[in-house]
Amino acid sequence: MPRAKFIQMMIFDILAVCIAACFALLTMYSSVKAREHTSTQATSQSYNSSAAAVSGVWLFFQIWLVHTFRAKYPQFQFPVIIYAIFANVTSVYAPQMVNMAAAIQMVEQMLRTFLAGLAIATGVSLFILPMTSRKAVFTQMAGYIGGLRSALGAHAVYFETLESDDMFGRAETYDDSREKIGKKGKVYSPEAEDIRAAIRQITELHAKLHGDLSFAKREFAL
Repeated sequence: MPRAKFIQMMIFDILAVCIAACFALLTMYSSVKAREHTSTQATSQSYNSSAAAVSGVWLFFQIWLVHTFRAKYPQFQFPVIIYAIFANVTSVYAPQMVNMAAAIQMVEQMLRTFLAGLAIATGVSLFILPMTSRKAVFTQMAGYIGGLRSALGAHAVYFETLESDDMFGRAETYDDSREKIGKKGKVYSPEAEDIRAAIRQITELHAKLHGDLSFAKREFAL
């Protein structure tokens, strides 16, 4: 991933992990209190339905909340995935916690694990496999120019075929009222299909450039 995009996404990933840790502590606190109010046993091996129910409600609420946010903002897909993993793991073990000391210890271990993984990914992206947004944009610009040349060449070939072939792609009988119709609609000549393919390629590159150019500008300014 280009540097500017990666740093922006990494900031959101770290925020997602920290927020997930906060909700995990809240879930475990609620679960511990539910165990204290409904059971006299203080062993972690004992099953407590109230603690499990409270943990399940919190897990359902968190998963619904983050995926609603993800549906509205699809660009936050990776932070939501990280959050969901953190919430699932901590909610599964929350009913087994008999006090907050054990809960805090587990959340700290989870927090160190997730942040260590993000730190390794950051080191690999910035030092081992560095790629700037400007480099990605320049590569796309070169492909965009190449796509324009291909489209112009395809148009030139198509115009040459109009001297002899039926320009409307009708059947071999050249009946004005009949056109070549296939399973997917009208059947165009090979030259016309080349133009359509070239235009599709240019459109895709243009969409990528529109999204990456803003990141390249920010990266250059910073």
